[in-house]
Amino acid sequence: MKLILQWIFCFSLGFVTECQEKRYGLSGGSITLNLDLGNRSHLQDVMWRRFNRQELLANLKGVHPDIKRRMSLNVLDRSLTIHDLQENDSGMYEALDSWEKESLASYSLTVENNVSEPAIEVHGYNSSAGVCRATVNCSADGNWAQFDCDQHLCLEKDAFLTSVNITVTASDSVHCHARNHVSERRAQTSIMCHEKQQSFSRFLSPSFGSPRWSAVGFCWFCWVWEQYLSREENLQKFIHSPALL
Repeated sequence: MKLILQWIFCFSLGFVTECQEKRYGLSGGSITLNLDLGNRSHLQDVMWRRFNRQELLANLKGVHPDIKRRMSLNVLDRSLTIHDLQENDSGMYEALDSWEKESLASYSLTVENNVSEPAIEVHGYNSSAGVCRATVNCSADGNWAQFDCDQHLCLEKDAFLTSVNITVTASDSVHCHARNHVSERRAQTSIMCHEKQQSFSRFLSPSFGSPRWSAVGFCWFCWVWEQYLSREENLQKFIHSPALL
C-alpha cells in the first residue's frame, strides 16, 4: 500500500524520475522490464517508450520494426525484454496506457560491461616493530584506489571511483576486488617484506634442518677438520724428528 501511495504521489506531481526503479544489465546480455498490472488487466493496450517518451518501442500490435530484432513484448503480462544489451540502451523506460495519460511503470536502465581484471602495484615497503606495511594501488577500467596495508588490514587513503567499486583486503597476500553492478573480478599479490620476516623467523627457529642448525653443523665440521689437520702435522713432525734418525 505504501508503494502504491508513493507512485501516486510521484506521478501526480510529475516527478517521474524520482519514482524510477533502477535496473542494471550486462552488455551483450538480456533484461526484462516487468509490468505489475494489478487491477489493470482490463487495459486494452500498453505502450512502452524510452528516452523521456521520445521513442515508441512496442504495444500490443507488436514491436517497432527498427528494433524488433533486439526487443520482444510478452502479450500476456506486457513485459518488455531487451536482448543483446548495448551501452546506448541505457536510459529511461516507461510503460503507458493506450492514451499515454497514465504511467504504469518506469525504469532507469544502466548497461555495464564486465569489469577488467584489476592491476595491483605494491610499493613503499616499511617493516618495523615486527609489522610489515606497504602502499597498495589497485586500478580497473580507469578507476583506482590507494590503500595503506599491513599483514592483516588495509585502510583506504585515496580513490577515484566512477563506475567500479574497488576494495582491498590483506591476509598472507593482498587481494584486490573490482566490481560494478553486473560483474566482479579479483587479483592478488604478496607483500614482500612480510615474506622476508617469515624467512627471518624460520632462520631463528630451533627446528632441526633449519638454516640455524645448518650453520651449527657447518661450524662443527670445520672444527673437526681443523683437529684432523693438526694431528697430521704433529705426526709428520714426530716422524722426521732427529731423535728417530
